[in-house]
Amino acid sequence: MLFSIRWRLAASYLILTVLTVTLLAGLAFGLLFRQMAEQERGTLDANASALAEEALPLMTPQLQSEELAQLAFVSSFLGDFRVRILDIEGNVLVDSRPADFSNFVFLERSLENLPTAPPDIWDGRFQMDRMVPGAARLPMWFMLVDNLEDLPDGMRYMSIRRSELLRGYQLSYDTLTDETAADSPVRSTLLVSRTIGTDSHPVGLLEISGAPDFKQQALQSTLEAFLPAAIIALLLSAVLGLIMGRQVSTPIIQLADVSEKMSAADLSLRAPENRHDEIGRLASGFNQMAERLEHSFSALAEERDTLRRFISDASHELRTPITALKNYSELLTGAKKISPSRKREFMLDSHTQIERLEWITNSLLDLSRLDAGVTTLQPTDFSLLELAKSTVEGFILQAQAQGISMKIETEQDCSIHADRRYLELALSNLIDNALKFSNQGDSVQISWKQDQSSTRIEVRDNGAGIQPEDLPYIFDRFYRGKKITIPGSGLGLAVVDSVLKAHHGSVRVNSEPGKGSTFTLILPVGKLPEEETEHQEE
Repeated sequence: MLFSIRWRLAASYLILTVLTVTLLAGLAFGLLFRQMAEQERGTLDANASALAEEALPLMTPQLQSEELAQLAFVSSFLGDFRVRILDIEGNVLVDSRPADFSNFVFLERSLENLPTAPPDIWDGRFQMDRMVPGAARLPMWFMLVDNLEDLPDGMRYMSIRRSELLRGYQLSYDTLTDETAADSPVRSTLLVSRTIGTDSHPVGLLEISGAPDFKQQALQSTLEAFLPAAIIALLLSAVLGLIMGRQVSTPIIQLADVSEKMSAADLSLRAPENRHDEIGRLASGFNQMAERLEHSFSALAEERDTLRRFISDASHELRTPITALKNYSELLTGAKKISPSRKREFMLDSHTQIERLEWITNSLLDLSRLDAGVTTLQPTDFSLLELAKSTVEGFILQAQAQGISMKIETEQDCSIHADRRYLELALSNLIDNALKFSNQGDSVQISWKQDQSSTRIEVRDNGAGIQPEDLPYIFDRFYRGKKITIPGSGLGLAVVDSVLKAHHGSVRVNSEPGKGSTFTLILPVGKLPEEETEHQEE
């Protein structure tokens, strides 16, 4: 079951989908990772360049520590990265601390009411107009906190909250809130530095690091969206593979079932031909082969039955002369004396039986050679009038003895292309039959006519004729009719039929009881197909 075409096709669809999805995922993630890395570096480069320009006036001609710290802290919060500013000797002037906080708090409290020293969590005191250009000069304290619950009780403040989004963050402004910060994002290891001042007259160095790793965030988000799609694609490919496998395997299974039943001798079955693809062509070819096999087996069965009848009839026909010869031999060689006249009679009868035996064996040999294709015809061009005269001459004495007249009605000669020996044999058998079934005073006529396509030779008599029930079987071997009493082997007309078929012709009969019979030999004009094939090969 698991090794069937259906499951193999489904597995191939699934494997192909996995490979395709994996390849696309690798390409997509690679392109996305590279794009986000370039974007991350570009953003940090731009921020570093901008901050370096803003930090330059705060470091020359005199260092302004509070304003420099304010710039670092605010930029760190808004840019969500760590900012460090170093002097020319590498000493750290300002460090905004790792960018893992989320609340930027302004305390609304007058300076005179503040304690002389702010709490440890307070990061400094700045003028609002320094943080936001154009703002009123209001005294404010600010601090960066991770948890608003750490603020002293009773303080009035405004919190700027930073919420992480899929890409970047969102700022929200809350008053009197104590919500805790969101989880910190994954930080990048990328560090970007810019010289404050010019390369020839540097005054310090600005470093930006610890920015959110948007590459990982993007990859994780893409993976979360990609996995369901990949799973759905795999399921669809498996279902499609099963459906396609079923469509492909079903006709093959039907074809296999038909072949198994045919192997059990049921050759009448056929495979369904309801497809127009390669499987449909296979089914059509299989059915054609099955049909030819059925016809071949039917022909073999018919030949087998014919052979059985032939053996039975041949053994019956041969048994009579052989038995007669055996009896004559025993009588002639026996102890009992036989008169010379009686011996002469036995010898004449033995000669007659030998001639009959010779005729039967020669006819059987001729039939076997013609039917098996062992005998190769040797067609030539010859005169039909000459053939008719030479054949008739062999029966003149027999006809005169029976008081039967023989006549060649057509005196006009024509040329015919055939094997003269076999055509003379067929014509002799027809004349012999005509004389056997004619009475004294009857006549036998031979005539012919020729056109562009065929030559027709007729042998006509006015003898006993053939019974209607015997007509379908007169060309079968050893068939002699149900009411025939005249001696014979029943092979003459079978030989005539085989000779005409070997010449790609035919023989027809028209007979009426008591009025005689007319046999017509139809031969094609021109060379035989075998000769044309041999000529083309040469």
